[in-house]
Amino acid sequence: MLKKTWLTVCLFTALSSGAQDTTRLINHEVGFNALSLLQQVRIFTVTPGQLPYDIFYNIYYRDLVGIRLGLGILNGETLTQVEGQKTPRSTTSKKQNMRAGVSYNVLRTKRFAVNIFADGFLQENSITSSNTFTTQVFPDPVVTRTVQATDESFGGGVQGGFGLKFNMAKHLSLYTEVPIIYTSESHLIEDFIAETGEPEIKSKTLTQSSGTRIALPVTVYLVLRF
Repeated sequence: MLKKTWLTVCLFTALSSGAQDTTRLINHEVGFNALSLLQQVRIFTVTPGQLPYDIFYNIYYRDLVGIRLGLGILNGETLTQVEGQKTPRSTTSKKQNMRAGVSYNVLRTKRFAVNIFADGFLQENSITSSNTFTTQVFPDPVVTRTVQATDESFGGGVQGGFGLKFNMAKHLSLYTEVPIIYTSESHLIEDFIAETGEPEIKSKTLTQSSGTRIALPVTVYLVLRF
């Protein structure tokens, strides 16, 4: 309900505000990942390929050259009840993504604007699954067993590309972009097993990878300009 109220306030503010003064030295933009917002209010499922930034902020000089910042944080926990177990299986996910860069508006009309940009970014994503259960083989005592698996990736890179903005109203726009992304990251897999009366078992695998990809324009941002 809070997400819906916030979205309504943003839309009303943008639609009711006055005309933008293009002669101003400094202009600001705040963008919200529209599809991510719809997912939060449970009326949309985000498709694969979405950019990981939930919100961005741009500050432009004479609406031409700007500095841009982006942030995406998503933490969650899922508890799954397993038949015959007293303790549910726990799955915890954490995603943190940050970017910072520069932008330049190469084309501006009343309805459209095209920008080019270059960024550096950092990312850290992890998912941990933990399951604790008890077993007994008569006449042996009850044995408690905990199995935990962690899959984590962390790294960073650079990206560059172009974006397209459609001005729906004087202070309200839709924005999408196509970045070419180079990423270098480390991938860590950890397994942990603890059982009553037995030594703990731990294993760890670390790999490194790098590569380039193009993100198609499937992420749509709702942008407030002021």
